[in-house]
Parts: sequence; structure tokens; C-alpha cells
Amino acid sequence: PEVEHVAILLIRPEKPVPFDALDRQPVCLVIPLIVPENETTLHLRMIASIAGMCRTPGFTASVKNARSATSLWNDIRTTMKTAYPSAPSGR
Repeated sequence: PEVEHVAILLIRPEKPVPFDALDRQPVCLVIPLIVPENETTLHLRMIASIAGMCRTPGFTASVKNARSATSLWNDIRTTMKTAYPSAPSGR
């Protein structure tokens, strides 16, 4: 089946996963993207936006410590409004 809409997942493994990263830190957040095949640059823009949010002070800690999907989504929306004031607000 073809993908018609963008999907972003956030996976927080129960225990950090060892990974040969430049910072030598284990992975504690995984963000896979699913995008329609005809959106040839959308994934790059999304990765850039996610990277920008991750550079916002306190954001990754709030994602790691979120106790519910609602609080997580609120943290994401707040960061988006701060980091990207002209971006659409999302659902």
C-alpha cells in the first residue's frame, strides 16, 4: 500500500540502546518518519525541524520525561511555537 499522509513516531526504549554515535551516548529517543513517495524533500524539512526542536533548551529532557501522550504533545506544540513561530499549530 502507498503512504498518503506523513506519520512521525516517537519511540522511547525502556533502556537506552547502545549505538556507535559520535557523542558515544546510547540512544534514548528514536523518531522514524513515514512520508509519501512523491514528497521527495519533505523528510529533509521534517528532520531539520526535529533537529531544531532538539536544540531548544530543555526540549529533549521534557520528551524523555513526559508521562503521557497529551503532555508530550503539549511540549512539542509549545516548542514548535517558540522555535518556529510562523509554523502551523498542528492538531
